[in-house]
Amino acid sequence: ASGVPYTPTTTFNGGGTAGANAINQLERNSGRGPGSLRVDLRAMKGFGVGQLVYSVFLQVNNLFDTKNCLQPLSTTGRCDAGTRDQGRRRQGNVVTEDNATTTFFDRPHLFGGRREINIGFRANF
Repeated sequence: ASGVPYTPTTTFNGGGTAGANAINQLERNSGRGPGSLRVDLRAMKGFGVGQLVYSVFLQVNNLFDTKNCLQPLSTTGRCDAGTRDQGRRRQGNVVTEDNATTTFFDRPHLFGGRREINIGFRANF
């Protein structure tokens, strides 16, 4: 898939859209985030015993465990580098006196789902 659109900023702190910070932004949705790729796999084997039909299946979503960027940061257009709008940013739990947080660099909400493996058994009668 092609990258999602985002509004780039000209400052590293990712100034917001309100007030004087709006002059630090380029045209709305003029940037494109990185493209994404997702490959899913589904395999099934069925066999019959009398009147019943049994099947075993394996389903793997995001087979190659690709980290797909869903919400690029406005300063870089990437999910793994850059900063958010500092006025609207919410951090995790404070763990030290200097206000470092446990989620300051962890941004799982910016990425799509990781690999998921499902195995199952089915009986039809």
